[in-house]
Amino acid sequence: MKIIEDSQGSVKKKFLFSKLFAELYYFFALHLYVIFTILGCAISIAILLFFAELIFPKAVHIFNYSMTDKVFTELVNDHKYHAAVAFMDTKKDIIENSKEPYTFRQELADCYVHTGDYPKALEQYRLVREWFGQMIVKDIPKDWTPAQIKQFKDFINICLLREEYNIYLKMGDIANVRKYYGMMKTLHESTDWDNLGNFFGEEGEEKLNGVLDGRGFEDGFRFELIQGKYLTNPDAAIAEMEYYAINVANSKDFNQRYKLKLFNELVRMLIEQDQRIAARHYLEIALQMADTLEYNTIIFDRLGDLSEYCYQLNDIEDGRRLLKKYLYQIDDTYDKNDIEYAVAHAMEFKYLESDKDWDKLADKVIEASATLRQQIANNFTGMTSAQREYFIEQFRPLFSYTNRLMESHPSDKLAIACFENNMFLKGLLLRSETSVANAIAAMGDKELTRKYNRFVKASQELVSRQYVSGPGNYYAKKKLESEIATLETEIANASRDFRRENETANLSVSKLKKSLDNDEIAMLIVEGDKTVYSLLMDKSGKVAYKPIATKERLTQLTETPGTIYVDADAVGKLFDSIIPLITKKELYLTTSGVFNQIAFNSLPIDKDGHIISDLAKIHIVGSPTDIPTIKSAEAINLTAQNSILWGGVDYGLTDSIHTEISNTRGIMRGDMLVNLRYSLSEVNEISGILRRGGGKATVVSGSGATEKSFTSRNHKRDYILHVSTHGFFHDSGSFTNPMQNSGLLFANSQKYWANDSLVSSINDDDGILRADEISKLDLNGCRLVVLSACQTGLGEYNSEGVYGLQRAFKLAGAQSILMSLWSVDDRATAELMTEFYNGLIASKEPDGALVSAQHSLRAKGYSPDKWAAFVILN
Repeated sequence: MKIIEDSQGSVKKKFLFSKLFAELYYFFALHLYVIFTILGCAISIAILLFFAELIFPKAVHIFNYSMTDKVFTELVNDHKYHAAVAFMDTKKDIIENSKEPYTFRQELADCYVHTGDYPKALEQYRLVREWFGQMIVKDIPKDWTPAQIKQFKDFINICLLREEYNIYLKMGDIANVRKYYGMMKTLHESTDWDNLGNFFGEEGEEKLNGVLDGRGFEDGFRFELIQGKYLTNPDAAIAEMEYYAINVANSKDFNQRYKLKLFNELVRMLIEQDQRIAARHYLEIALQMADTLEYNTIIFDRLGDLSEYCYQLNDIEDGRRLLKKYLYQIDDTYDKNDIEYAVAHAMEFKYLESDKDWDKLADKVIEASATLRQQIANNFTGMTSAQREYFIEQFRPLFSYTNRLMESHPSDKLAIACFENNMFLKGLLLRSETSVANAIAAMGDKELTRKYNRFVKASQELVSRQYVSGPGNYYAKKKLESEIATLETEIANASRDFRRENETANLSVSKLKKSLDNDEIAMLIVEGDKTVYSLLMDKSGKVAYKPIATKERLTQLTETPGTIYVDADAVGKLFDSIIPLITKKELYLTTSGVFNQIAFNSLPIDKDGHIISDLAKIHIVGSPTDIPTIKSAEAINLTAQNSILWGGVDYGLTDSIHTEISNTRGIMRGDMLVNLRYSLSEVNEISGILRRGGGKATVVSGSGATEKSFTSRNHKRDYILHVSTHGFFHDSGSFTNPMQNSGLLFANSQKYWANDSLVSSINDDDGILRADEISKLDLNGCRLVVLSACQTGLGEYNSEGVYGLQRAFKLAGAQSILMSLWSVDDRATAELMTEFYNGLIASKEPDGALVSAQHSLRAKGYSPDKWAAFVILN
């Protein structure tokens, strides 16, 4: 019986299995049939379209154009600007072959503006200009007179200038805003607007009204022209805007959104000029207008500015109300990763702060910071150096706000955002400069390389001409400036896409921690509103917040040079919470603010003479982003490497002077330059040390140690450059650029230094080598620059870093720089340098060699003012 039951069970199982298998088989067979049917249809359609394009190319193109236009328009109308940009990137041939590509390009430029990609928006208008230029040559009506052709070209030009002007305004590029305003003004004044209306006719004028925002021909540019005038003559611009806004408000020929735009701008101007009563009056008019308007993305876009003006004029209630409406429009129109979205939501910060909603505020700040970092990096790839400086300046207040919020309401999540912000900002402009050269070398484009080489040469000549007198020099500079601007724009446009595809994304905490070992720490010094604090990150990626002191207290400690280096109690109070975290660690330190003038590794920690470098191995870095590169750098290897040393410089003295003046290597403009007593023996002794270490060393001294002897090392890839001379900081009141106010003095500089005069020819050598001249050299391959001079580490500083000699040598390509923070003693410096090179031969590592040299002078009883001034920037 059991056998029969088992047999029946087995049959049942087989039946069920076979039924399941059959169902699976038919299921997959059916789906495969459907898949192959779809593939067959797709292939058939592709084949049909291929032959259709061969037989009826015009009809197929019209179909493609129509479908492209429809899809693109729908995406734009739905505010899906990123999708619209991505879609049009695949349809470049459709744009090029269309009859009116300028329509696509103008709308595409608007999409790029919405997504915050301003260089690509400008590129679209450049292409529109090219198309119009070709069209005017090929398709202009034969019966048009030269005057009519010029009139048409001028009108197209001023329309494009207006659009480009507004993009530069968003970029914060004030130089180009002024330039384009000037060009618009010239064209506007030379145009016969009545005759232009007759030229286009009623139908043409009606179409162009859309382009001109319904303002009519002449008024189509009035707003921007008054806005531009405000940059040079605020009072006249305010008076004109006031008169114009009132007239427009009382006219039926203008739409409400244009009227609101005028009063918005008028209120802004008045607030900036501190005319608050008048500003309040016109704000009331603007508020009445805004409250009567129905929802419209263009109108609501004005509410953000109105909200800010309400807040500035103490109308908090209206400010909140308008901001709510504005953010509704922003959320509907922009993506969370767009610049406009981040900037708009940053307006919430002050209200969240007043509500004491700290958690939500931190989240908003973190979100806005991440967006801005990404968008800034994206835009930088297509900008010139001046545009990058203007652009980043707009967003520094938001990053500073993050620092202040961390100071007042610290949290773990905010600490990470704050660390990433400061890591991103430190050296950002410097990294962008060097990445352009790297990209061009990697691209291998001969024409682009030729343009870049010419750009570098022209930049070097322009810098040299800053120190030449004479009327002819003025015109030569103007010509160079124009050429450089054109070349740099072309280089930026040509290398933009390559850089975006190939450059490493912004370094984040999550990525940086992978570069750190267990005994390593990255430390940032950050300036808040009233205090200075540190952010320390270890291998785990956790960021610790440690307050240091108030800015006032740090100023007191650094007012008298050298005081802080003998006051262990004061230092202990500053760093009592930090020292336990860095003891027996390898520390990568990035300084900020007053700490750029403090030799952190030389600060005392007890009354027995121990200093911070006795506790930890310290590397000073421009930014934590440099840590992976520094860690991968090869050790010093002098074998067969070429080193050049300048010392014993003859400054061209004519008078005998007191010997005590030559005890230090610092000098002030107008002082008599003195030959440094120990400088020549210093470089001679060092050259012997380098040769014994297997390297090659050349000493340049006396009257041969000229400025040109240094600049001739351009492209030579010297391994070590050592300069023992006078250094200066805060050169002359005639220069405002910090890169012009610091430098080194070479042979025959006495004449120009003492008289504060300029050379008469670009071929003359004044012996004064400034930071901006050094920054234009190519010192790539230089492992170490040693500046055995006074104040060579000083400069003006902001969130980017220090502007002075250290920046100059970094821009030139030097890997590490040994520099001083105050006036140094000639004899002690010579001894320190000798000890440093002995240590360099032994340790193969500059930071360790400096610590060893300073320890040697400490052991000999030298006071900190003699040995603590020198630091190494990696």
